[in-house]
Amino acid sequence: MSSYAIDVTNSRVKEIMEELGIEENELLNKTLEDFADARVTSEVQQLRFEYYSKKLKETVKRIRDVLKDRTMTIIKQNSLPDLPQTYNSVSLSTERVTPRLQDIAKAEEERLNKLKEMQKQKLINTLAWLEKVDEAEKSFTSPKSASSPRLSPGPSTTKSLKYKAKIESFKKIQQEKFKEKRKEQAEKQKNLYNKIIMDMKFHSEREKLIEQQKKEIAKEKDEALKRKQEEIKAIKEGEEILNEHIIQEQLDSLQSRIMKSEEKYATERQNKLSKTLGLRKFWDHVLGNLDRLKQTHEVEDVLKLIAKQEKVKKRREQIRQKLEEEVNIRREKMEKRKNAAHTKVANDEKELYKKVHYLEKRLTTSQKNLESKQEEWKKEVMLRKELQRLKELDGVTKVERANRRLKAKKLQMLEKQLMTSQRIDALKSEREMVLSKKREAATKEMIQREKMKEIFAIVCRSPKSKTAQEQLRMLDILKKPSSEGEEES
Repeated sequence: MSSYAIDVTNSRVKEIMEELGIEENELLNKTLEDFADARVTSEVQQLRFEYYSKKLKETVKRIRDVLKDRTMTIIKQNSLPDLPQTYNSVSLSTERVTPRLQDIAKAEEERLNKLKEMQKQKLINTLAWLEKVDEAEKSFTSPKSASSPRLSPGPSTTKSLKYKAKIESFKKIQQEKFKEKRKEQAEKQKNLYNKIIMDMKFHSEREKLIEQQKKEIAKEKDEALKRKQEEIKAIKEGEEILNEHIIQEQLDSLQSRIMKSEEKYATERQNKLSKTLGLRKFWDHVLGNLDRLKQTHEVEDVLKLIAKQEKVKKRREQIRQKLEEEVNIRREKMEKRKNAAHTKVANDEKELYKKVHYLEKRLTTSQKNLESKQEEWKKEVMLRKELQRLKELDGVTKVERANRRLKAKKLQMLEKQLMTSQRIDALKSEREMVLSKKREAATKEMIQREKMKEIFAIVCRSPKSKTAQEQLRMLDILKKPSSEGEEES
């Protein structure tokens, strides 16, 4: 069972709906699930539901406002004092009319004149309304005038003929005006239709242009993102190449220094070995000389030489130790430098990895932001298109309502015109019946009076004659219907 936002079974509400061109399916209460569809997102579904609810509230408010205005006018009319009633009596168009009937005839004539003015005003209003008829209804013929002329209560026929001629001329003029205004309305409708088509073309072209611009913007954004990624990649590769080159140079320099120090140490060691070998040879030579000196009893000189050699040996040993200490110190320094260089290279690599990770993180976040913005933009475009479609559907419903409203007004006008024409025909037939009855009564009364005059003449000439007595008896018989005729008159 479908529920409505307002009681559509009420006769007053139905009448207002017919006048406004609103159908019952436009007042249905719908929920959010009624707008669900497999091809529709939740945002579009919510938009459709909100738009339908808004339009439903506006329609219900419009119906209630019209109903409220009508009830207020009815209350005001009921609160006004009653107007004096007018008598719808028709006067007798004969030669013998009493003064009271003359007053009634004047009042009736004034009433008919007022009615004619009202009918003229209704006809003018009808023509003004018919200006709004659209081009598609050219086959619609102009309705008969509701103000069919009423016959004047006077006895003369020339006035009625003049009145008929005036009415005919008035009808022709109004028909010509109606045709001209219908042509103007058709031109207006045509211009409006052309304008709507031009607006729709412009709107479609504008939508295409907007979509093209949006595609170009998206393409530019993608190209900028690609360029940025390439730059980041190039920077990353350049930093890696640069750092590797610097580290390699430092390692080469350290290696060359180590090689030089090792070569220097090897040469110094070789020199020392050669010196020690020379000293050994010299020592052997000294021992040989010492033996010879011992044999030659030169002991003192030999002892001096031995002491001198021992001093030289000690001195050389000190120099050797000093050189070894210096070499060890230099070696330690070189090891420290090498370790420092390795630690520096490791730290640089860590920093580089951190930078790369930070750049990758920024790149991923920027890509996510761009994707989310693109999704939001797509949703916004989809919602705008849906809103535009709903507005176009609302315009179509408004046009349909206007067409239904025009048709309802046409039917109401035709019914009113038919009712007024039927009422005027009934008044005409009623008046003719009353006039025919009164004419018959008057003719009967005149015949009876003529007969009475003849009887009176016969009685006056010979009151005691046989014919006079018969006429008198006839007179007694005729008195009764004559009295009845007088009462009727």
